Amino acid sequence: MTALMLFSISVMLVEAPEDVNEETDNALQMEDVVYRASDPGHIVFSQYITSDNCGFCMSYGSPSHKKLKNDWADKYTYVSLHSANYGDTDDAESGNIDPIRAVSHLIQTGGAPKTSFGDDDGDCCDSNGQRISTTYFKIGCGAIGCWDAPFSSGGRTHSSYADYSLGVGQSDNGDGTTTIDISVDYVGTGTAPLSTYTLYAAVTENECVSHAYTDGTKGGHCWEAWLLDGGAYVSNSGNVGGGTGFQTISLASGSVSTSWTVPNNLVGQGASNMLTVAALYSTWSTSNGDLDVFTAADSSMNPMDLGMEQFTVTNRDHNSNGFIPGDMLTLDASVKNIGAEDYSAGGDIAFYHVTGMNTETLIGQSVSLNNLVQGATQTVSAEFDTSGITAVSSGSSTFRAKLINTNGERSIGNNIDTAYVSHDVAPAVLSQPSSNSNGEIDRGDSIDFEVHWNSNDLVSEPWLASGVLEVTPSGQSLWSDDWVGYPILIGNGTGNEQLIFTVSPPNTASSGDYDVRAMVTDARNQASGWSPTWVGAFTLMNGLPMVVNPNTPPGEIPGSCPDYPGQPAVKVDMVEQIDMRGLVCDAETPLSQLLITSNNPAFLGWYPASQIIEVQFTSVARNQQGQVIPQGLHLSITDPEDENMGTLSVMVIENGAPRWAQLPSRSFDEGGSDSLMLTEYLSDTDENGNESNRMSLTVSIASIEDPTLVEATVGGHTLNIRAVDDDNFGSTTITLRATDTDGRYTDTQLMVIVANINDAPVLDISSLSNVRLKAGDPHEARDFHDR
Repeated sequence: MTALMLFSISVMLVEAPEDVNEETDNALQMEDVVYRASDPGHIVFSQYITSDNCGFCMSYGSPSHKKLKNDWADKYTYVSLHSANYGDTDDAESGNIDPIRAVSHLIQTGGAPKTSFGDDDGDCCDSNGQRISTTYFKIGCGAIGCWDAPFSSGGRTHSSYADYSLGVGQSDNGDGTTTIDISVDYVGTGTAPLSTYTLYAAVTENECVSHAYTDGTKGGHCWEAWLLDGGAYVSNSGNVGGGTGFQTISLASGSVSTSWTVPNNLVGQGASNMLTVAALYSTWSTSNGDLDVFTAADSSMNPMDLGMEQFTVTNRDHNSNGFIPGDMLTLDASVKNIGAEDYSAGGDIAFYHVTGMNTETLIGQSVSLNNLVQGATQTVSAEFDTSGITAVSSGSSTFRAKLINTNGERSIGNNIDTAYVSHDVAPAVLSQPSSNSNGEIDRGDSIDFEVHWNSNDLVSEPWLASGVLEVTPSGQSLWSDDWVGYPILIGNGTGNEQLIFTVSPPNTASSGDYDVRAMVTDARNQASGWSPTWVGAFTLMNGLPMVVNPNTPPGEIPGSCPDYPGQPAVKVDMVEQIDMRGLVCDAETPLSQLLITSNNPAFLGWYPASQIIEVQFTSVARNQQGQVIPQGLHLSITDPEDENMGTLSVMVIENGAPRWAQLPSRSFDEGGSDSLMLTEYLSDTDENGNESNRMSLTVSIASIEDPTLVEATVGGHTLNIRAVDDDNFGSTTITLRATDTDGRYTDTQLMVIVANINDAPVLDISSLSNVRLKAGDPHEARDFHDR
């Protein structure tokens, strides 16, 4: 009885040609029930009658078909015969056009949703003359999963389904057309039982973008064209090729292949949304169904597939990810059979240079595609001369590797790969050199100039840049770099890289004003051209103190200056001393009589008696490779008459002491306790800045700010804290000390908060301890201390 009632309800869940009353419509708004169909054991084919305004189609019918296709992608396919109105399901939009008339074939004129499995056209007839639902002709759908039962029970596919194999291939030709190949094989015993078979074939939209439901949702596999005999096809735009019906084939030889070429604009969104569906029929009629369906397939099931596995473009002449016009590029491509069948249908591999509006120019000659068994690869190469390319700032050239002229692939979307190779162009100096100096140089001193530039491409690495800075007496154009040291790169990796040039006029140079200009070169010696000239960039004075750099020519250093001791190195976070002998010199004034200052926070002081400066750097500078790089310490040096500036290059390295990360504060109630594992907040390095094992660090309590509030102990790296008693509350600081095996230590502080809680009141009776009362005499109380 229950089964009969469910059957009756399912018959009603169809949009009939007549209007459905509002009460019934509301009653059918039920919650989705999702079922999971079972394996039918073979491919199942169905035809689905649906309409733009069919509520049950959009809510249940189409989602149910999509779910079956999603769950059983290689065992289910269907064609949606999508009309404009469920009252007229045999319109042209549904595919009910000559010479096929698919809806008339199922003896239908109105009402949706309906699905015919295996070409079942239902039984005849109800009181209104309409076809009646059967096991494989289903009328109505009121829940997702409504088509599961006929699918799971075999979908009325002919019992000899195992004797047939059908494959559908689709290839975008790149010219606005797609080639469709359908192959049929008889794999049963002996010869095929029928003299001829009919090949049902339809071009559909995988997602029905041209047939959206009125609620905006989209179904799947919507008909757009029938593939006819003689390579013809028919759509609502007309019959191309004059086809008279579906292609009939003979399987006497065991195998047959047929092919069509159709325009991509048959379907919305073109080739990427095109899906060809085919089924092998016993015959075809435009007026009745119930014909035999032996097997089916669609172009998403095709097991044959090739793909572009790898495509690279390398510069043969230079180890670079870009090129200068004139370089030779090597193009390498690898193609792989990623399908489930061997491939022997021909085709080519071609390389292209892409120019203009996606215009492709063939590079060399295409290479014929080998026969590739499953998993096999083929690799090809080509050379490309870039002499004809005009490089542009931040530009690139596009190259493409493509599989062309293949046949029968499941997907051609992976038959193409594109590579972009950047143009390597000369850098550009952004402005004239600049300097933080006041421009006046005492004899024997030097001045630093900063040069900013733009690499102008996506290839050049800033740390490989070099350059030249030249000096001339002002207005004389006697340019020379004899006074200029090798540039130092600062700010590497920041996007604000600068080259620092140090100009050190010799003792023999004439005093007066000087001009400077600069040029930057990249790793391939492409020069920027000269920057604008800075006229009067500096004035050479007499006898100014100077900072000695590694590249200062010995002849320009005052004879009284000690030998250069090398670049100073200090440890981070430690107060270090740098002996300035040989680093700062003045031709007339002894080092001990100079005043050295700096606005750099790392500079702590100058001690002329011992001729040292004290510094304390707070960080170690590293480049992108993690290598330690020098830091500049800008100094102001004053002799009895004048002041000069210079930058001391200091290498700042790790100090070998343990390091603490920020400790989170701890909080607990009065009388309570807490613990904290400290290992994750510790790190350590050796004297050379290399990471050391933090587990070897010893942690101890250095001090407790308020020992009346809390007490603490450390076991290993675990800190244990507890309140001293149940009554005190407040906050305090515990100083923790981490000590390494070399005895170096670092302290940090932990904030501890003891929260106040509401205790029960306590009566203090200490003042009554010596009072005695006499029984029966409430007036007499004596303090025995008075006796």
